Amino acid sequence: MFTGIISHRGTLKSTRTLSAGKELSIDSDNDFIQNVHAGDSIAINGVCLTVTEIRSTLFTVFASSETCLKSTICHLNSNCQVNMEKALPANGRFNGHFVQGHIDCTGSILACEKQDMVMKLTISYPIEYSMYMVNKGSVAVDGVSVTCTEVIKDTFSVYLIPETQKRTVFQFSRIGDSVNLEFDILAKYIYAQKNTTLQSSLSVEKLKKWGY
Repeated sequence: MFTGIISHRGTLKSTRTLSAGKELSIDSDNDFIQNVHAGDSIAINGVCLTVTEIRSTLFTVFASSETCLKSTICHLNSNCQVNMEKALPANGRFNGHFVQGHIDCTGSILACEKQDMVMKLTISYPIEYSMYMVNKGSVAVDGVSVTCTEVIKDTFSVYLIPETQKRTVFQFSRIGDSVNLEFDILAKYIYAQKNTTLQSSLSVEKLKKWGY
């Protein structure tokens, strides 16, 4: 599990297409790579990937074909910057929200505005996920835990403080960029429970009693 609090960016050095997906080699720094081992989970732009090899500050991860279809991870260009987050240790400090690293869909940046030192991004997303979006709710955008505002049908906005801009790839964002979206797992559970409760309360006897 992750929290969506990004402390480091890495540089995608190379990619290699394999039969079952894609291998990505990412250059980090000494601070980030400490205590990282092959088999560990690292979120790259919000996508939970497994480390397969480490050479100095360079590490390799594998993205399956399904991951490539669901996210932007396999469309990244060499030398681009990526958000990186290690999995949260059991005794770690929790700062963001529950992020699994399982991308639901991609969105598109419709507007990118600077308001004094704050950056406002307006993002479109598939309307079938709108049941998980509420004003002041949480969403992970390229792995960054942000608060939704101005949720209208299939768009929402987020406001990024200077510290978030400095630590993440959002400082390079442009209109038209695709972003990975993971909706709040708590919203998903609540929605699923609500639907299950409604369905389980129905019966043939009740429908007959109501005149159906």
